[in-house]
Amino acid sequence: MDLSSFVAALTSALQDTQVRACLSDIVGESFRQELISLKAELKKKDSVIEHLDRRIESLESQNDALEQYTRRNSIRVTGLPEVKHEDILDRTLKIVNEDMEVNPPISIMDIDRVHRVGRRNPDRPSLPHDNQELSNCLQLTETNFFIISLTETWLTESNKTLYEIPNYNSIHSVRVNQRGGVVSIYTDSFLNVKHRPDLNIYNNDIKSLFLEILPTGDFNIDISQYPNNIPACDFLDLMYSESYIPLINIATIQDRLRSTIIDNIFTNNIDREHSSAVIYS
Repeated sequence: MDLSSFVAALTSALQDTQVRACLSDIVGESFRQELISLKAELKKKDSVIEHLDRRIESLESQNDALEQYTRRNSIRVTGLPEVKHEDILDRTLKIVNEDMEVNPPISIMDIDRVHRVGRRNPDRPSLPHDNQELSNCLQLTETNFFIISLTETWLTESNKTLYEIPNYNSIHSVRVNQRGGVVSIYTDSFLNVKHRPDLNIYNNDIKSLFLEILPTGDFNIDISQYPNNIPACDFLDLMYSESYIPLINIATIQDRLRSTIIDNIFTNNIDREHSSAVIYS
């Protein structure tokens, strides 16, 4: 059959109602299957878009909560004792309007949120309270610590000898006529340690004890903020200038609100390999 005959036969066949119906069914089924596939794909994409929308909304909410602590209109007030069952919003309004005499006075509508930061009693548990836990920890660990440095031990002249550690010598910076605080250092009995009370510093900002070559203490300066914090930079630059390096590089205080490195041991003996650890209580 030549081309002209084929065209004539095809044209004649297409004029047949039965042939046209058959072709229509074939083409229609093909389109129907393709449409079903496209609908399924579209539904899948809609599901992904819906999930992403929910994720974006959640992240925006989290970001808004985080920004509450970085916005310039956020104010942090320190030194205000916490009272049981206090209405912190009402107390804030009284402080701002009555004590600080802000003019014009603020109202509840001016405050997005207000809350306490940290625990009611921020001091760490005392050594008398955690002494047994410390003893158990030292017995279970396979590491023999040459130096154990403790902060917030709350020891006094009358009870400091009750909390000795076997095979260790102890030195304590006991507060006089005050509760709380106290830095304690336990050194392995085989070490020849020289206490340097002339270097000890103990005030509201720094609680420290010094032994020869190894200064250690609760410095209340978070070196994890280095180099983005001026006090941390000044402190570490001072230590580095005297060839002292910190042996603790992980958080010594860690909870849901913060993670800081304020307790440390420094040494200028960089030729020796040192091992250090932090025991959380």
